[in-house]
Amino acid sequence: MNSFGQRLKALRKEAGVSQSFVADHIGVSTQSVSNWECDNTMPDISQIVPLAALLSVSTDYLLGVGTNEYADKGELENKVKEVWATYSVNSTENNADLIVYELYKKYLNKYPLDYAVKVKCAFAIQDYLHVVRVRKKFDIPEERFDEFWLECDRMLRSVCDNCTLPEVQIDAENHLIDLLLLKKMFEQAGAVAMKLPDLCGIRDKALCRIAQAKGDSATACEKAESTSKHLMFDYAMSLFHRAKTLSDHPKTSKETVLQAWNDLTSASKDLVRLYADPADLVVNGFEKNSY
Repeated sequence: MNSFGQRLKALRKEAGVSQSFVADHIGVSTQSVSNWECDNTMPDISQIVPLAALLSVSTDYLLGVGTNEYADKGELENKVKEVWATYSVNSTENNADLIVYELYKKYLNKYPLDYAVKVKCAFAIQDYLHVVRVRKKFDIPEERFDEFWLECDRMLRSVCDNCTLPEVQIDAENHLIDLLLLKKMFEQAGAVAMKLPDLCGIRDKALCRIAQAKGDSATACEKAESTSKHLMFDYAMSLFHRAKTLSDHPKTSKETVLQAWNDLTSASKDLVRLYADPADLVVNGFEKNSY
């Protein structure tokens, strides 16, 4: 569990305010706020309520008491599963996207620093807007569309700016790209894509979606090939390590080991067929067997 100081600092950054801003509104020095965040001192009990109000959280959450995030998240996930099993995203009545959005939002009011849930909440809005704008299943007023769009944009940028978990941040950046594409904001989407890691085809996959949205089929094909090549090389390498590990384990059956090497052989043949010239393949210097 985070300390009071860690929680305070994260909530302040989430709110997008400075230590001096907090200090001015609470009536203390900036050094006092710094000491709180470093866990050197604690606020007076009289300062807890205005501090929580400023950061839009309960005093219990600010102090780290009276909550059970694990249990509440489990209950949330069960409710979300029930919604997806019951309702559809293709209707205005009981729209699944909007129902789960409300569930996520209620949870985030209690746990505003759960960035993984914040991404899911934002995706529910984005998916709703995609059904409206791209799939054209139903219409909503343009002002309502813009309200949802701006809320989704704020959520995703909050995650991008504050979350320290790479997988959650990458998820948020990809959703932000798709949100920007709903308004044909190609330049902004490209800038976000360039922040994505250039590995495992993550960046190229995003650039492919942007090129498709722009109608640039040549670039889209180029990025799609690059993504596929990255993923196929990674897939073949993972199958190699799998087969080798199974072979080295004395309790693995012969049939399992042989199947693992056959899986690698099949994937390697596809990789060579699509992306390699067999004449250029490296030859193992000891066994003299080509890749």
